[in-house]
Amino acid sequence: MTKLLIVDDNEQNLYMLQVLLTGHGYGVVSAGDGAEALEKARRDPPDVIIADILMPVMDGFTLCREWKKDSQLQGIPFVFYTATYTDPKDEEFALSLGAERFIVKPVKPDVFVEMLQEVIEEHEAGRLVAPRQPVAEEAVYFKEYNETLIRKLEDKMLQLEEANRALERDIGERKRAEEALRESEETLKAILAAPPVGVGLVRDRVLDWANQTMYSILGYEKGALLGKSAEVLYPDAEEYERAGRELYYGVERGGIGQVETQWVTKDGKVIDCDLRASPLNPSDPSKGIIVTMHDITERKRAEEQLRQQEQLAAVGQLAGGIAHDFNNLLTTIMLYAQMGMGRPDLPPDVARAFETILDESRKAAELVQQILDFSRHAMIKVRPLDLESFTGEVLAILRRAIPENIRLTLAMGTEEYVVNADPTRIQQVLMNLATNARDAMPEGGELRFELSRVDAIPAAVGTPPRAGGAGGGWICLAVSDTGTGMTEEVRSHLFEPFFTTKEPGKGTGLGLAQVYGIVRQHEGYIGVETEVGKGTTFRIYLPASGPEGVVGEEEVVALPQGQGETILLVEDNEGVREAAQEILEPLGYRVLTAENGREALEVYWVAQSGDRPQQGVDLVITDVVMPEMGGKMLIRKLREANPGLKGLAITGYIVEEDVQRLRKAGFLDVVRKPFDVDALARTVRRALDVE
Repeated sequence: MTKLLIVDDNEQNLYMLQVLLTGHGYGVVSAGDGAEALEKARRDPPDVIIADILMPVMDGFTLCREWKKDSQLQGIPFVFYTATYTDPKDEEFALSLGAERFIVKPVKPDVFVEMLQEVIEEHEAGRLVAPRQPVAEEAVYFKEYNETLIRKLEDKMLQLEEANRALERDIGERKRAEEALRESEETLKAILAAPPVGVGLVRDRVLDWANQTMYSILGYEKGALLGKSAEVLYPDAEEYERAGRELYYGVERGGIGQVETQWVTKDGKVIDCDLRASPLNPSDPSKGIIVTMHDITERKRAEEQLRQQEQLAAVGQLAGGIAHDFNNLLTTIMLYAQMGMGRPDLPPDVARAFETILDESRKAAELVQQILDFSRHAMIKVRPLDLESFTGEVLAILRRAIPENIRLTLAMGTEEYVVNADPTRIQQVLMNLATNARDAMPEGGELRFELSRVDAIPAAVGTPPRAGGAGGGWICLAVSDTGTGMTEEVRSHLFEPFFTTKEPGKGTGLGLAQVYGIVRQHEGYIGVETEVGKGTTFRIYLPASGPEGVVGEEEVVALPQGQGETILLVEDNEGVREAAQEILEPLGYRVLTAENGREALEVYWVAQSGDRPQQGVDLVITDVVMPEMGGKMLIRKLREANPGLKGLAITGYIVEEDVQRLRKAGFLDVVRKPFDVDALARTVRRALDVE
């Protein structure tokens, strides 16, 4: 077993990398910094080291330099894996220290494993390009090392310089305001009344004056807050004291105080505020302070939305890996069940048992599909889709499934609502949202679908791209109900997989997670507006497209048979490999098997060296990610010897972009797990019939 040493000070990064690599058959040892890694490696050298750069105690650059100076370790491949040092000069410096590979995060799990396997194979074969000699002189090394660190600091320095300039401008404006104050208090009030932010004058923590903007934000009539303690604006006395201490401390220390806090409007709504304070008279702060107030509620909501998206992305990566393993199991079960059902003179009770196995396996495959949809690893087939007519068709289906006490309506304008989308996936989105809405309205109500075009997405929904689709802007599909609504606590967990408010056995908690994944995979965004007792509205934003034609469906043909061709089947999962072999051989194919790329090369050359022409291999079917040697590397080596060799890829962890990448690598098509007899037979026959 290949032994890997992974080095990163981030425990989550170490855990995710360890799960990924052990799942692909590697032995893994971890370390939290360079010094610990060096100590462990000297005690028990690994086959490969994978290290981050930015770490405490000893960083990655220093670790690499020490590694390549150590006679025991210098021959072991050193791989950098970083999200911080991404400049070409950083890679150049890393390679100058002797590193064999420099990988920049993020990279898809299967691609990362494939790149790592290539390093191992090239190292074992002695084909790795010899690195340049590590920097010998300390002065030269530290010069380059410092230059690399300085490049990382330049961006921060530029930001600080810009912030300083902004602060200087702000101080300059405040000084001009103070000069105006000395001339006339009325002039000051006129100036303070103009800005589009809340401005107030506070003396002894009592509001002495406020501009119209502050009254408008808080919902009070002008003058209603004068003479009152600022405590009335805070949700509780504890927050009032904390915010006051920070503001006055800043004023007393440097003339400017700043704090983020919460205020309560007249109607009881809590808003997030950014407060800035400066003294009315810099020489005597006790005479009062000027407070500016920015309502940052929407900004805070957008930041929280972004944080949730990052958390969901991490969970999605793990969920995708789990779904991949389930697909292997389901493929084996479904294939053997179909083979059993095809036997002659099968007793009725056994036939029913096989049917039950197949039906339940398909239900399990649907759950796996939901996980893949959430993690955005499901393969979608997009085409121009007119949401106006399509939504109408889905509503026709829903009218037969939704109780009669729920009224369905569809509203839209006269514009075109065309997007590039997978109809099956969008239908799943609408059905899942409708099901949730139905459960939220046990006594009946209205379920409303609405289509509109917008130029931009509200900030609270997320951080959208700079522009919409090719058709200009975005299509907004809103699904609203008049049901029970949700609390803020429920809303914050809404799209997490397996989260549900239903009773045990009433739901999987994957419905809205699947909706989220499908929308994001279509490069769209989804937002939620809800309030307890007032219903819920989901707004889905998809990039608008041009009105191109609709792609037709493929014609169904009879199950094709083989003509004695030889197939080399390469799959590391024994169950899938044996089941696929038992499917293909009765169809008229000669099947050779191997459990990894290295074994497949041996089997291929034995077959090609036979005396009879029919012993040669006509088609290679291979899994993409395998230990020892992956499918892409296998096809590349085989096609070097036989450029006309045909290949099919098997995988359960793929998106549309990966299909194109596999085709460029030499594969004719992709067999997606879990597959059944029909899908395997047709894909194999199509590949063999290609001229």
